[in-house]
Amino acid sequence: MHLFEQVMRPMLSTRQLHVLTDRVPKADAVEFRYWVGRYKLNLGNIQQARDLLQLAFNDCPNRSKNKRTILIYLTAASIGCGIAPRLALLSAFNLHAQFGPLIEYIKYGNGAAFERHMNAWMPWFAKFELVLILKEKVTFMIWRTILRRVALITDPVNLRADRDVQISLRLVADALKIGYQDDSYDVDDAQMIVLCVIDQGYARGGVRHVAAMVTKLHIPPPSALTKLAAKPHSHELYHID
Repeated sequence: MHLFEQVMRPMLSTRQLHVLTDRVPKADAVEFRYWVGRYKLNLGNIQQARDLLQLAFNDCPNRSKNKRTILIYLTAASIGCGIAPRLALLSAFNLHAQFGPLIEYIKYGNGAAFERHMNAWMPWFAKFELVLILKEKVTFMIWRTILRRVALITDPVNLRADRDVQISLRLVADALKIGYQDDSYDVDDAQMIVLCVIDQGYARGGVRHVAAMVTKLHIPPPSALTKLAAKPHSHELYHID
């Protein structure tokens, strides 16, 4: 990976990537975008990785066996951006069993089921070097879902209007206990999780320690986390919420 970065650094800007891939055969452009997309994914540049992998997927012929491999990494990157392929698309490439449940667990904030699913499919995800990426990004998305669901109960008007909400850390802790089926979560855990979600850009705001209240917390809808993928395949995507 270090050698790859040294060799490719002059060509890794978005502008250079488009100039380069516009001047080479489509098959070479697909392969190049796939590998650079994977590189960006490993660096944690999820949005850039998704954009490159989406372009590679769009241009890859349907008859190519590589299209499924591209979709595997595209799905992993997309989930971290709050979007996912339609379940019909995953089924068409025999990927529903691996990724379909993850999308559902994110939608409902089911952390316990997510952990069981990752353990069950660990060898498969490890084969594609996606274990750490998925554990990190899906966990943040589940935490974000839990915060939105608490806000939906306690401050629905402001949440639906996409305004700042106020939620109790005690209620967040209770929701975490339910989502992870673990009674050990407390207010300190809830505060740490809120701050992590803010740090990763899935929400904005801060924590006020008086009465264990989160104040001025803005949890944007999924559509605000990222732009939709390049057309013409946008109909195969939807925002996770």
